[in-house]
Amino acid sequence: MSSHAAHSDAVPSLVPPTSEQITQRLLAQLPRDQWDLIMEQDYYAASQIDPTFLDFVDVYYHLVAIIPRHWTIVDLGCAYAPQAFCFQHHKKFVVVDIDTPYRFHAPNTIHYSMRIGEFLTQHGHEFDPLETFAICSYMPMWGENTREHVRAFFPNLFVYYPHGGNRILLNVPQHARSTHFDADDHKEWAQIKRRVGTRQKAKQP
Repeated sequence: MSSHAAHSDAVPSLVPPTSEQITQRLLAQLPRDQWDLIMEQDYYAASQIDPTFLDFVDVYYHLVAIIPRHWTIVDLGCAYAPQAFCFQHHKKFVVVDIDTPYRFHAPNTIHYSMRIGEFLTQHGHEFDPLETFAICSYMPMWGENTREHVRAFFPNLFVYYPHGGNRILLNVPQHARSTHFDADDHKEWAQIKRRVGTRQKAKQP
């Protein structure tokens, strides 16, 4: 065996885990009582997260490795916040959202139920800008949630929002596609679209 081969065998694999593997690792950490509460109390939770998809948590998984443990994390637009358990060993994990009254929480999690602009105005000055890391993951940058506005309070800021003409973000398994869509389904879907449209208009300047 060559010295190069021996060295290669000794070096750990640098291949990162897949999104599916990250989801399963995080799922194993989520308290069952918190999961049940969210699913029972929030009508829309089951359409947003499930045991195979926890809402793009791979972004948070990779950020954990680069943010010092003694820093505070501020997650703007946290949704149901299963990522709280990615950051459970950091100083604080502060989550902000207005649409999800029931969320996951680790011992270091602090919840705010308000708009991002309101949070920045009322609480942005309470954080040490040198040791706070803000995250806007899969959050559209409009109105109160502009990069400039957020960065004024949190200079250490990560922003990610995917876009593209024909990019397929999620492959829906064939067995998960409904073959029946009746009148009640159409009525319920119309109500959901109206609610989403109202929320989007309220967030726009």
